[in-house]
Amino acid sequence: MPSLNISLAPDRAAVEKFGARKATPSSMTSAQWARVAPAIREKCFFSARVNDAETLGKMRELIGKAVDTAKRNPNEALVSQEKFISEMKSYLRGRGYAVDGTALTDIASRRRLSLIYKMNYDEAREYAKYTRGQDSDALYMFPAQEFLRVEPRRVPRTDWQTRWRAAGGKLYGGRMVALKSSDVWKNLSRFDRPYPPFDFGSGMGVEDIDRDEAIELGLLPKDEPVDEIPDFDDALETEVSLERIPEDLVAEIVEKTPNCEIRGDKLVMRSKPKLPTFADMKMPSAKTWKPTIRETTIPKDEAERKLAEGFVVNDTLGGSAIFSDDTIHWRKNISEKAASDMFGRLIRLPMAEICVSQSREIWQLPNGMRNYILDYVSIDGKQKGVAVSVNPNGEVHTYFIQSQRDLDKFRKGECIYKR
Repeated sequence: MPSLNISLAPDRAAVEKFGARKATPSSMTSAQWARVAPAIREKCFFSARVNDAETLGKMRELIGKAVDTAKRNPNEALVSQEKFISEMKSYLRGRGYAVDGTALTDIASRRRLSLIYKMNYDEAREYAKYTRGQDSDALYMFPAQEFLRVEPRRVPRTDWQTRWRAAGGKLYGGRMVALKSSDVWKNLSRFDRPYPPFDFGSGMGVEDIDRDEAIELGLLPKDEPVDEIPDFDDALETEVSLERIPEDLVAEIVEKTPNCEIRGDKLVMRSKPKLPTFADMKMPSAKTWKPTIRETTIPKDEAERKLAEGFVVNDTLGGSAIFSDDTIHWRKNISEKAASDMFGRLIRLPMAEICVSQSREIWQLPNGMRNYILDYVSIDGKQKGVAVSVNPNGEVHTYFIQSQRDLDKFRKGECIYKR
């Protein structure tokens, strides 16, 4: 019969958070504790009107074992809420406390002990969850969260939407949703914290909202730039119907006229020869590439600051591109279309930089333009691409490619570098 392995490894962030709290006996009420500076209060393990250091120490010891399972004797049961209540009642009975009370103000009552356990245990775990959620990749994929009921209550409070609006939050179809970076979370919290629990015994918590839904709700602007890839083979073409050319002259005209060919029922003449492509050079399509570079983003404000100051990016061959408000096409000539997806272009500015400095390929065009090409893995695990075109006059165009196959449209002219 296969064995069942259950991981009881402690959450280190939760352990460190709880471990930093020192037992602090005090006769202060909850309201008085609320007026203590949050930076000080967060370092204290306390319970309102409990001035008994030994009792607080016992509580801290048991909850510490619940948070840090590594401290548990392997022969002992996990310190669940019920075990905490049972052991604390036995401990308090031995110290002369009456343990049959039911009032929330009674330190030995089940209600009070349950609240102490849940507030401290949940706070440590939610802090750990919050810190993991602040990772840049996690924030990109789940930038918002919804405030909602996560535990039932016999008589649930009905004023949460009022408190939400008072904290600066907005309702979206009756839902309480905000970006994780919003001040509403600290404003909502009785404890001045941006993570649950937000009040004593509320039963309220948060659930992640992914990027697509956040954009759909209007919390974030659309962040996928939409680029029309130009045809870099910009030769002029003229067409003549074959019906207008004597049949016996067609072959001679094609033979003697540079850049001339028959297409269907027309004779087509180009002002320039066709640019050689990756296919002409027997190179595989970009769709076969396996990206090794991960997507990097920065805050919109940081990108705007960098472009306002301007900076130079050097390529592998000793060339360079100047990134600034005066050189990048979507900053220099802000059209209605460019403005609508400016956010996505700004946060992906590092990808345009990496495209120049760590190109997969560099292609030179006859007019002096260089096309830098790079494939990468997006934060959500999709294979995408970016291309940067640098004109001889210094103007820089960036293109964010949703399909690797579309990178092939940049692969014409002379391939002067291949990684």
